[in-house]
Amino acid sequence: MKKEFFRVSEWQDEGPDFEQVMALDNKFFPTPWDYAYWQDYIGKNLSKLYIFRIHLELVGFALFGIDHFAKQAHLLKIMIKPSWRRHHLGEYGLKESLTQLQTFGMNSCFLEVNARNTAAIELYKKLGFQILTRKKHFYSSGDDAFAMELDFICALSLE
Repeated sequence: MKKEFFRVSEWQDEGPDFEQVMALDNKFFPTPWDYAYWQDYIGKNLSKLYIFRIHLELVGFALFGIDHFAKQAHLLKIMIKPSWRRHHLGEYGLKESLTQLQTFGMNSCFLEVNARNTAAIELYKKLGFQILTRKKHFYSSGDDAFAMELDFICALSLE
């Protein structure tokens, strides 16, 4: 897959993209959100939703909570369709989303990741995230999470 066919855009309003994102979340995410929860986040200017596409096909998304006062983004969800995994789309999409967040005025990005998800942890480290702490029994499964942060001001580059 050639990177030049991959595009990241900020979601603007309801429509087919939103329905597709919810369908992906419901089908593939371990803890999907219901419609009301999504609406609560995206309807209050407290989030940024980035859509990942190959040509016209929606292949994934990243959802960030936004703290305007602290100028911090919080990665809440990132998803790539299973048929498009192993093509570095998560990395490309996250990099571009982080670049757009930095342009938007965010100073840092925070996330939690399952401590067992070594592939995701390595990707986040590759992009410059640092482990802050381990959160015991963070997930409903009882699994621990690592809290990680990327400081855009201290990071040399997202490229």
